[in-house]
Amino acid sequence: WLFPVKIYIPLFKAQSMAVSQNIFLKRRNLAHLIIYTASGSKRVRYLPETIAYELANYQLAKVEIHQGDWM
Repeated sequence: WLFPVKIYIPLFKAQSMAVSQNIFLKRRNLAHLIIYTASGSKRVRYLPETIAYELANYQLAKVEIHQGDWM
């Protein structure tokens, strides 16, 4: 909160995505979105559960329809 970080990742660079929840997040309908790339993973924390799944589905759809090189 004190030092926010912004990271920009092109949509086609993502290799995999995951939505994770623990019991405390599930009770509050929150989730973490994890984006895996060739250089490591980035985590977007405390998203509403529906938005996390929408973002994961959108990202994966964009990756699948991309026609160019990814590097």
